[in-house]
Parts: sequence; structure tokens; C-alpha cells
Amino acid sequence: MGDDRDDDVRMLFRRIDDGPPLGIDVQDVMAGGRRVRARRTGLAVAGSMLAVAAAVAISLSLAGGARGPDPLQPADPPTTATTPGTPATTPRPTGPISSGSPPSTSPATNNSSPQNGNGGGLPPATTR
Repeated sequence: MGDDRDDDVRMLFRRIDDGPPLGIDVQDVMAGGRRVRARRTGLAVAGSMLAVAAAVAISLSLAGGARGPDPLQPADPPTTATTPGTPATTPRPTGPISSGSPPSTSPATNNSSPQNGNGGGLPPATTR
């Protein structure tokens, strides 16, 4: 039974011959394929250029053309209480220093004068 069907189909194809022309030309199909590829390539290039332009425009608008903070400047030199040309040292007493009394910063003061308020002088300093 399988052979009968195959034979029938073969006989049907022999009767048809080549059949009507299909209207499809190989050269037309190839030219159409080239046009589609060229169009897609052009659209891809245009789309990527548009994406790059949009990215640049967005980044510039977000930056706002603003620069970063101003660069740091060196600090001003510190101001001192001394005048230029004088050393910044503590005054040293001039003269002999006794071990029992504090150094005197004024020349020749008398601690036993009645102006001290204790009527006769300061008590001596004690050392331990």
C-alpha cells in the first residue's frame, strides 16, 4: 500500500511539469537583502550617535557647568605678640637671686615699708 501512494504522487508530479512561473527572481531577493542590511546598519549607527549625544547632553546638564570648589590657599602666617626684631623670651632678672625670696623685677624695693599693709614686711618664704 505504501508503494501505491508513492507512485501516485510521482505520477502527479510528472503531469504538472514545471508548473507556472513563481515570479521570484534570485537577484531580486539578494538585492532586497542587501537593502535591508544597509538600512539596519544605518539605523544602528544613527541610534548609537543619538545615544552618545543624549548621554553627553544629560551629563552636561547635571553638571550645570559648575566647577569644583576653589583650590585651597596656604594659610596666613600666625600673628605673634612680639614686635619684629625682638626675641619672644621671658624676661630674666638681673642681679643676684637669693634662695629665700622671690626674684625682684623692679630695682631696689624695700619690703619693710609701711605701704605694704602688714606693718613691717613680708614673712620670709619657707622651703621644704
